[in-house]
Parts: sequence; C-alpha cells; structure tokens
Amino acid sequence: QKIQVWDAAGKLVQESNAPEFIWLPERKGVYLVTVTTNKGKMVEKVVRE
Repeated sequence: QKIQVWDAAGKLVQESNAPEFIWLPERKGVYLVTVTTNKGKMVEKVVRE
C-alpha cells in the first residue's frame, strides 16, 4: 500500500507506505490524496481551511 499527498500545483508533498497515518501540510489549500493498494487506486480531494 502507498499513500501520496499532492498539492494543487501537482507537487508531491508526502509519500508513505504506512497507511495508518497521513500528514497534511499546515498551510491552507486543496490537496489530492492518492491511495494505491493491490485492489486498485483511489483519489480524494481534501480542503484544508
């Protein structure tokens, strides 16, 4: 399993193989969280206010 966090500019800000925890940057903005497993891939938009 792999989790990636991307900022609105398309820059990878975090990548983790530990799915129990994800870290988002403290600054406000829109982020895309990508979760990849052996069953497929999921992308969710997260807004930090």
